[in-house]
Amino acid sequence: QASPENSITAMYRVVKGNVGLFHHKLTLDEAKNLITGTYGGRLSEAREPAGEGTTARVLSAYFNGAPDHAPSIKITLDNDGNIYRIEALSSEFRTTGGLHAGSTWDEIRSSYPQAKITVEEIIAFHAPEDVTCRLSTQSNPNWQKVKTRQENPPDDLKITGLFTYPR
Repeated sequence: QASPENSITAMYRVVKGNVGLFHHKLTLDEAKNLITGTYGGRLSEAREPAGEGTTARVLSAYFNGAPDHAPSIKITLDNDGNIYRIEALSSEFRTTGGLHAGSTWDEIRSSYPQAKITVEEIIAFHAPEDVTCRLSTQSNPNWQKVKTRQENPPDDLKITGLFTYPR
């Protein structure tokens, strides 16, 4: 039986510094070529809030006919136009443990029994692959009690995106 790591092609694997074939050493033109060529997608560029009253330039890539409101990945650029953060928003992209956008807290615990949620600027789980799993805020448990393990998060709490920063 193949391990989850072996069953995930490099094109869709999420590990430290990489989301599929995207990584921080790519130039903007190379990233655009991957989106439109290798992945057969389309892209849009916009400025999005980046905290503390600033904005960042973001490439949103749409693969496999994803509707305009549901990008497959987002690439955030720094002030110099270099790749700063890559986020997978489609279930095609998976960690070596099999987690993806749409995985539930129950699935996280199955893959990583010692899983713990962090509650800081975002609600997240940090996978051993050095990938951050952004969790949905749709459910409304007492996040402070979840953070201190006084309460458990709901089993159906979902991952909304997986992101990683450059190595």
